Amino acid sequence: MSDQSVHSKSHPERGRLSTTERTIAGTAAAVVLVIALALAVMPPEHRVALQQCPNAAAGCIVTVDNDLTTLAVALSALGALAALIAILGVRFNTVKAGGAELGRVDTDGLAYVPPPVEEGVADAGPPQTSPDEPSTDQPISVKVQQGLGTTLGRAPIAVTHLTEPMPSVDPLLLRDYRSARKKGQHGHFLTHILNPAKTPGHYSVVLRVTPDTGATEKVRSASFFFGKYWGNKVFEGRRGTDGRVGIVTEAYGPFLALCEVQFESGRRILLDHYCDFDMAELLH
Repeated sequence: MSDQSVHSKSHPERGRLSTTERTIAGTAAAVVLVIALALAVMPPEHRVALQQCPNAAAGCIVTVDNDLTTLAVALSALGALAALIAILGVRFNTVKAGGAELGRVDTDGLAYVPPPVEEGVADAGPPQTSPDEPSTDQPISVKVQQGLGTTLGRAPIAVTHLTEPMPSVDPLLLRDYRSARKKGQHGHFLTHILNPAKTPGHYSVVLRVTPDTGATEKVRSASFFFGKYWGNKVFEGRRGTDGRVGIVTEAYGPFLALCEVQFESGRRILLDHYCDFDMAELLH
């Protein structure tokens, strides 16, 4: 059986509501519409004093209806929407507000990975080696190479290779590589988000130094380098309201960002991050 058929059976009719969901939506629609009708036809009463009354003891108190027309109209619209959902049975995955569309990005054709399980609940299988006895046959190879740069050709870069396909690699070793990467970067990573920009055809790009949940180092400062289109200059980041150090720029296409992070301990590391524009679809 192919991965595609397994994926299809695991998630049948993702865009349709189940019978139970349609029943709940229909019931909710009926209740909301009844409430809206009651507010419009028989609004609750309240007592008020006429302006001509010298005081409350004069007895010129009258009973009037509350004006709940706006609330009744809003409830009617909500009930109609619920009824429409119940009738059509369509699951809405996106919401448009103020010109921005919020929802899931189109993932048709991509492989599906089930959500993670708690540690120890499910295993990838018996370990091929003990964590205390590393394999002598190392499938992960890291080499420092020079001459790959296109400007001076002198910058060293660490290139990681797998000498065998990943499914054949001991999962304990892959976990060890992940934790080693985190430790090597002191638990900090460079992340980005996109926002609309003032310049037509551009996007506002927000880059921040983001700590992992287990990070213990404190960031003192961060410097950013974006390349020749930014004049080959180094820009200093600032600490935002969320405590992360970052920077904001504008761009009309993806780019690779470099960031030097200095910690309170005096250590310095160099991070890199590719700022793609895939999230731009959510801004239209």
